[in-house]
Amino acid sequence: MRKLLATLTLGAFLALLDTTITGVGIHTLADEFGSTLAAIQWVSTGYLLAVAVSAPLSGWGIDRFGARRMWLAGLSVFVAGSLASSLAWDVPSLIVTRMITGLGGGLLEPIMLATLARAAGRERVGRVLGLSAIPMTMGPVVGPVVGGLLLETLPWQWVFIVKVPLGALAIALAVRLMPAEAPSTPSPGSASGEDSRRLDVLGVLLLPPGFAALMYT
Repeated sequence: MRKLLATLTLGAFLALLDTTITGVGIHTLADEFGSTLAAIQWVSTGYLLAVAVSAPLSGWGIDRFGARRMWLAGLSVFVAGSLASSLAWDVPSLIVTRMITGLGGGLLEPIMLATLARAAGRERVGRVLGLSAIPMTMGPVVGPVVGGLLLETLPWQWVFIVKVPLGALAIALAVRLMPAEAPSTPSPGSASGEDSRRLDVLGVLLLPPGFAALMYT
């Protein structure tokens, strides 16, 4: 249980770290790309919007594909997006790669909580989730410190590259330690037999404009 807790916490910690580590580099990125602050702010805003869109899909994904597959998929997209962000050549490409990163990162915390709750059982779930919260609360706090140190000593690309080896380690640990889990079977009482695993496509399509409108207002 401890190894599984450490493995899942590492992946989710990286996603939370990413929400703040880039924020301290906004002015640096604006100078590097010759952009306005209003435009470069979408590097952070696009990431958060993508997280908000993908996070609600985690429950459906666990039921449809299993927690292990969804976790590995989310981590892989997160690492690939982080690497792609370090290779961005202009502001639009950086925003797009940050949104890709957010799509993967948004899956990680909900899947971690669901997986730990199932593995811990009813008697230990409170203790296990409490332990997982300790390092998770440090992600937003550590992010600005790490980001500032990287920008002081290394090129701006390292704000994104630093997550790649840690993410690769989290993937390797998950492959080894995370138990395989079969997708859930449809409830026999449903009319179609697939109600519990059906994706609300309209709801997903309405999430981006809805969150964008909330942030604009």
